Amino acid sequence: MPRRAVAFAALLLTGCDLMLPSHVEVSDVQEAMARERYNVVCVGLDMRDDATRTFATEQLEQVTEPISQECICSHMADELKDWDIAVAKGIKTTKRDDLAQCLVDLVKNPALKKRVEAIQVMRSMSAPVARDALADIATDSKSDTESRMAALKAIGGDKKYTDRLLQLAADESDTTVRAQAVTGLGGMKDKPVIAQLRKSVTEDAAGEVRGAALAALKTSGVSDATEMICKAMMDDESAIVRAQAVGSFKGTKRTKALRCLRKRALALEEDASVREKILTVLKSSPKDEAANILCDAIPFWARSYLVKGGTDKIPGTDIIAAQNTRDFERSYECVQKAVRSSRGYSCYARAYTSHWFRELGGTAHVPRCPGYE
Repeated sequence: MPRRAVAFAALLLTGCDLMLPSHVEVSDVQEAMARERYNVVCVGLDMRDDATRTFATEQLEQVTEPISQECICSHMADELKDWDIAVAKGIKTTKRDDLAQCLVDLVKNPALKKRVEAIQVMRSMSAPVARDALADIATDSKSDTESRMAALKAIGGDKKYTDRLLQLAADESDTTVRAQAVTGLGGMKDKPVIAQLRKSVTEDAAGEVRGAALAALKTSGVSDATEMICKAMMDDESAIVRAQAVGSFKGTKRTKALRCLRKRALALEEDASVREKILTVLKSSPKDEAANILCDAIPFWARSYLVKGGTDKIPGTDIIAAQNTRDFERSYECVQKAVRSSRGYSCYARAYTSHWFRELGGTAHVPRCPGYE
């Protein structure tokens, strides 16, 4: 038995418990709980088996006597790992401040080993002391970005921490943290929140933050969110923002959103990831208009993007595959129209549309283009 456990057990010994077991299993812990022999349950926290330590901790979490907090806190710190994840998991949903404090005191140390994992355990705790500690980590500029991000994900959407999220959204120098703070404001409808999100969309220098703010505004139900998203997907200089703006319409059934997606699909897009996102989102909409857009945009995509190679060399350009997936019954008609609209096509565009037409049962000449002989 480790020295810490021996010392602790000695303090707990009473006349009827002079001989504590050196080894217990889950069944022993269950029996000890039934007999209210909590010092025996505490022995379970010394076992090598993670499942036993977690189970014993879960049982002690239900005990209101002082031994509960004393045993769990004395075993939370680990000489080799800084903290015992099996014990921590035993109180991961606790509402008790006295137990949550056992882990909070360790997590406050930026040098704690596997600190992010400890923060993730704290994220499921409803104990106020744990929530407040997470808010402190999120706003601590001396903490590493990964720890701050994990803490922010825990407090995001919690109105208790609106002021802290607003502060980070407005003034944080770390772009990744700032973007996560903006995401955490999503869904809130308070005037200061909406004002900050609008400011982040229009004024933040980082595309990552502008994109996060757009998504947050949408979840907050802002009346002109669709117009702002549409403008961003057309005009924002950042491909990240354009892709996020398009992605926010995934599965949409709304006329305004589909009208915007049509405009986006028929305008030149130099970034492959944005083009791929356009195709993905149009495939996801159940509305006929989404299928119509894919059909109508085939000639434009072939003419605009397949200039120096085929779809295998130019990512995000296989619009016929997307159309076929979305509405295969109309594929023959759509591709036939594209073949007939070949004016201005490169050799690669003609080969692409003609090949598809033949695959669908049509008749067309497929030219051999440079690099594909």
